[in-house]
Amino acid sequence: MAGMAISITEETRAVKQRLRELEETLSPEAIIMALNTESFLLEDLQQNTKYPGRIIGLNWCDPAHTTAFLEIIGNRLTPDIVLKKVAALAVKDWSKDPYTLHCGYSIRARFMAAFAREAFYLVENGYALVEDIDRACRNDAGYYLPLAGNCRYMDLAALMLTGW
Repeated sequence: MAGMAISITEETRAVKQRLRELEETLSPEAIIMALNTESFLLEDLQQNTKYPGRIIGLNWCDPAHTTAFLEIIGNRLTPDIVLKKVAALAVKDWSKDPYTLHCGYSIRARFMAAFAREAFYLVENGYALVEDIDRACRNDAGYYLPLAGNCRYMDLAALMLTGW
């Protein structure tokens, strides 16, 4: 029997909550990774499952083979060993640079929603055109180095400016 399964479904609560059906076909130890969980709390996906601790969230970008991004989502019901096992697999076999969350929801989705809200604000208040926003975000949204996110990039820029 499979030790892991990735559930790729449409982004609707009714379909996502059918993980119980998948559970019935797998061993009780198998980890079920629910892909594309940006819209739902992990708790919602774990409802009505026999073994909620083995259900985790997994988000990556399409096409998945072109980026190192991987968001692994657990919560208070998720054993650390499950998260560590998936993270190790992601690094070793998928060439990912994963980060693990224990809050039960996608940080990336909330961050991207904030970007979208700010973009609408800038356009609606005449600070930018839709084309300006599109161009600014076409290749990235302020993420210039593969070794750093936005906050770390700002730290590095400050060091460069001060001569460190």
